[in-house]
Amino acid sequence: MELKRVPDSLPGSAWWDAVSAIRISLQHLVAELRILFAERNTADFIELALAAQRALGNAARPSDLLLALDRRIQHILVDEFQDTSRSQIRLLELLTSGWEPGDSRSLFLVGDPMQSIYRFRNADMSLFLRAKHEGIGDIRCETLDLTRNFRSAPVVIDWVNDTFTGIFPAGDDLRAGATRFSPCEAVRATSGRQTVEVHGLRGSDPDAETRRAAEIVAAERALSESGSVAILVRSRSHLAGLQSHLRALGLDAHAVQLEAPAQHQVTQDLIGLTRALTHRGDRVAWLGVLRAPWCGLRWTDLHGLCKGDSDSAVWTLMHDAGRIAMLTEDGQARLKRLRAILQMAFDERSAQPLARWVQRTWLTLDGPDCLLESRDMERAEHFFAVLREATVRGDLDDPTALDRLFDDPAAIVDRPRESGIEIMTIHKAKGLEFDTVVLPGLGREARSDQGKALYWHERVHADGEESVLLAPFCAGSDEPDSHTRWLRGIEQRKEYSERARLLYVATTRARERLHLIGQLAVGQSRPRAGSLLAFLWPQVSPAFESAGTPDDTGQQDEDAFEPQLRRLIDTARQREGATVPDEDVERRPHFQWAGQAALQVGVVVHQWLHTIARDGIERWNAERVRAGIDRYGAELQLLGVDEDALREASYRVMQALEAVLDDATGQWILTTRTEADSELPISRDADGMIENLRLDRTFVDESGTRWIIDYKTSAHEGGSIDAFLDSEVQRYRGQLERYAQAMSSIDSRPTRVGLYFPLLRAFREWQP
Repeated sequence: MELKRVPDSLPGSAWWDAVSAIRISLQHLVAELRILFAERNTADFIELALAAQRALGNAARPSDLLLALDRRIQHILVDEFQDTSRSQIRLLELLTSGWEPGDSRSLFLVGDPMQSIYRFRNADMSLFLRAKHEGIGDIRCETLDLTRNFRSAPVVIDWVNDTFTGIFPAGDDLRAGATRFSPCEAVRATSGRQTVEVHGLRGSDPDAETRRAAEIVAAERALSESGSVAILVRSRSHLAGLQSHLRALGLDAHAVQLEAPAQHQVTQDLIGLTRALTHRGDRVAWLGVLRAPWCGLRWTDLHGLCKGDSDSAVWTLMHDAGRIAMLTEDGQARLKRLRAILQMAFDERSAQPLARWVQRTWLTLDGPDCLLESRDMERAEHFFAVLREATVRGDLDDPTALDRLFDDPAAIVDRPRESGIEIMTIHKAKGLEFDTVVLPGLGREARSDQGKALYWHERVHADGEESVLLAPFCAGSDEPDSHTRWLRGIEQRKEYSERARLLYVATTRARERLHLIGQLAVGQSRPRAGSLLAFLWPQVSPAFESAGTPDDTGQQDEDAFEPQLRRLIDTARQREGATVPDEDVERRPHFQWAGQAALQVGVVVHQWLHTIARDGIERWNAERVRAGIDRYGAELQLLGVDEDALREASYRVMQALEAVLDDATGQWILTTRTEADSELPISRDADGMIENLRLDRTFVDESGTRWIIDYKTSAHEGGSIDAFLDSEVQRYRGQLERYAQAMSSIDSRPTRVGLYFPLLRAFREWQP
């Protein structure tokens, strides 16, 4: 520790007053915390560790429990020892007190001080170094260094050795919590595409790094569809836009606990719908329901509905004929449809649990049609599962409880993707390995130290005694005094050392390929001091010298920030075609679930045929279809299929999809073409009324003929199949010819229509 940093005078009275006040406050806070633990019958990890120490007593006066454990415990293995805390060390000292050489007992401590990155969990890497040099309690440790690396390619290991020798200190520093660098030796041979690449960017575009990361992953996938890929970031804030860039390139990635469920639009919409249904006075939630894609009121209509009345419930305003008359024709149609559906939901509320009620309302609103990506259905399933559990536990009494349920990233169940592409923080990646690792955001600065109420530094003296140095940041002073500056300096040096270790952990996750991405502003000569790029600068600076200045430096048109309204193209859609309902017509129940398993099988099959067409049929096979049977079951359950029928219905979906992939006609229908659409919404003029239709599949073949195909998941049992197919053609002829008439208004090419029966592997087609 540098002598010039040590305070040269005693602190003043204000300093001591602050220490005394903080000490008293902490004592009260600990007491309140333990009362809370007792009331809730719970404890955190720190309290558990302290309770264990209290139960064991101490070496001078061991408890009966410690004596009993001493007779039973022969061997102790501690993994990840570099991330232990002082309370854990004290526990180890208690458990090994009285151990002597030659008594056939062993303590095995495994860890790598270069990978200690959990100071925010009270891990103290200097404890590893102290145990290495001085032992644990009365036990002296024998050190065994492992230097052979079986994970990474030689080019990666050589780069890490060359780079981190200059980043880590020359020797261990217990006070600063820093360790020397230990180079390793590559065991694997050089082969294939093994590389370390630096991608230096210039400019101020905040999306440039994530866009480059997505491009690197796309290039990797173009060369090889197998192999694991990880995009690692220092914090969640560095991921803005990454998922959208990956989706734009057709890539599906698994984000590991990076986003809270509430950050996804489908969950936000469902939270708003639940709040609105359960509280008609929740104005914000009701406005969200009107704005959500299943209704999609424009701002002008939303303003027209509510202007001049900030007191009435939105539900009341939705019944004000005068206000509704002021809306656009489109707005009136959308609002009336929503009102009719919600009124039916209110009428049926008492007969069903909350989660089922909200779920059925969402389905009737065509909620699944509003989803942006296939994963959104999983998120909706997760929402309803959490809502069911919370209702049973009685966790929704607090008005804010619903929002809190979905605010934790750890709450979401997000299964790994078949793509093999993972996105996670560096901390989450510790202990893992990937064929390709991409590290964007290296030029971003860490959060600066904003000042803490209290700084402290724990010390262990040569005789084993411990002491704590304390220094408060006194209120009313612009700058900390010399004592606080001194301890803050120690803290900053520890943080600096851990940042270097964090970078080491990130780079050593790579097996074959490592991509480092950083961005500097135009004219910026060096990276910011608190960034990971600052550590690498001596090695990577040439990549930034050759980086060109981008044409677009991030100054985007203001129109780009205008929020885009997503909404259903038509709001009264049914598969057979429908018009906007007249509310004078007697309401008919929409919630007819019993006995509709066959209908819901058709819905799920349609959804997955759309997915297969979108992905490209060449990317699908029978194994992939069979692997999705749990998904089919979850979607059918979400659609209200009874538990008794769920297994058979899931199997029926799988059968239909397998049949399509194995059938030449099915392959022809789903073949990727330039002019092809699935689930295409289209409208036609039917005697002065707008009829809204949706085409299962339409495309233009090689001869220039427009095809319109409708899927039918009927399963014929008994009798003549030909007779059954003939009857189905007669049944649906009018429907398909309406489709053809609607299409003829926008496409003059010759048209043919057809019915495709996946389960029967049958196809009937004709010219309308």
